[in-house]
Amino acid sequence: MEIKKGLSHWATAAISWLRSHTPLWLSGLVRRGLRAAAEAPQLDRLDRAAATAFDRVFCEGMAKDPEGFPAKWQKLLDEGAFDDLYDSAAEEMATKVYGSLRESAPRLARNLRRDELRLARRMRRVWGRADIAFQANNYLGYELGAHIARSGKQHSPKMVALLGAHGRALRTASEVRQLAMSGFHAGATARWRSLHELSVLVCVLNQADEVISERYLAYARIEQLRDLKHFQQHAEALKRRPFGPDEVELTEQQAAETVERWGPEMKKENGWAFPLFIGQKRVTFVDLESLAGLSYLRPFYRLGSNHIHSGSRASELNLTDLTPHGTPAITVGASVFGDIAETCHGAMISVHQATEALVSGFLNESTDGGLDLLVGLKAQSRFIDESGELWGYAADEARARGWFSHGPDD
Repeated sequence: MEIKKGLSHWATAAISWLRSHTPLWLSGLVRRGLRAAAEAPQLDRLDRAAATAFDRVFCEGMAKDPEGFPAKWQKLLDEGAFDDLYDSAAEEMATKVYGSLRESAPRLARNLRRDELRLARRMRRVWGRADIAFQANNYLGYELGAHIARSGKQHSPKMVALLGAHGRALRTASEVRQLAMSGFHAGATARWRSLHELSVLVCVLNQADEVISERYLAYARIEQLRDLKHFQQHAEALKRRPFGPDEVELTEQQAAETVERWGPEMKKENGWAFPLFIGQKRVTFVDLESLAGLSYLRPFYRLGSNHIHSGSRASELNLTDLTPHGTPAITVGASVFGDIAETCHGAMISVHQATEALVSGFLNESTDGGLDLLVGLKAQSRFIDESGELWGYAADEARARGWFSHGPDD
């Protein structure tokens, strides 16, 4: 009983000391906008504060009972009592920290929003003219796609597949732009990777016979069944309602009918494309890329892959040594430090490739509005050529500002 009373007293003293010091620590954390400043590791401060608090309690106990206190202290250590104490103190302080952050969150959000706007203005000053060309190029791609979609004729399976993939390409290009101009150049590069996949797809579907597009559209049933199986497997852990027997049976039936109609290879990855690669046991994106004539873009594709996956190379690419204090830093948010020229111009080219394949596919089936479509394609091609210079000029200015150090041919 005496030990428990002593323990309670020590805990109260330690927690009281921590409580009195927490507002200072917390106000600094909020004021800095939750930024991980290397020169002021705030969470380490709280950890050191806890250790200091228990040191103070220990010294007080030794001063009051120098002979008997060490044995009591050791017994508490052996019983693991201080682990419970530390957890209790941490829980109480975490509640206080959370409450204070919730209360100050609107002010924090306003400060962060001001930072975002300042960064956006800096980005526009350097990349703005090239960005305008990007938007015009993407909108022209939209107008050409919309012209075909509203042509008034019943679209063939091939045109349905082409229009769907082209629309996704336009949306993905917009995502590339938003990320790039917001200071997330790695995210923009990652999304360009997806855009490249879509331009490859549109080119392959345009070159192939109608049956390939039919297979591609039907392949959605195979992918849907895979998605369903993964969801069913983890629904309980996710606390979600699993699909019922009727829904599972219908999905399985549709997948089985797809395989029965188009062949067992439809069960494989990229099964829709197997007729294009006679004799192969598997079809990869590398195969599709080669067939589309776009293999020369593979180095950029691999760069985008680094920014998607969790490999160690990606960690190296996420470092910048162009910080004000000259030491390497891990990029944890938006930043002007990065070259977006190649990614954004590459995205414009990918949109043009996808649009050109869409228009070609449409004109192979119909001559309606052919002149308008060809004029639009030529105008888009001009944007690609001229914007290359704009992105180059902007990159020179960004380099001069110290936003990156590599040369245009590095």
